[in-house]
Amino acid sequence: MSEVQELQMPCIHMNGTSPDNLIEDWIQARAAVEAAMDAVARCGPNMRDYYPLESGSWERALHQHEARWKQLHAISEELLSMAMKVQAIKDERSRNLREKAGQA
Repeated sequence: MSEVQELQMPCIHMNGTSPDNLIEDWIQARAAVEAAMDAVARCGPNMRDYYPLESGSWERALHQHEARWKQLHAISEELLSMAMKVQAIKDERSRNLREKAGQA
């Protein structure tokens, strides 16, 4: 049984990729994955292509098709989660800066 691991997030720092670039890249990647999800959804198995084969062929094809879509969905959700975590870090830093500016 595979173990689900927590997402390894990058360290947001001055010499690294900006939070805005990370968020934008992940959102664009997610849009591409969602386009792939749409394409996969449209090419599901049609029963007429499987009835000449042995019993259960269409069910297996359908199960495999659904598994492919679910994998893409998981990737889409992971990319969104990463973007949201970086946005939360960015928001927290902005709050901290405003609080420090108010204390000065």
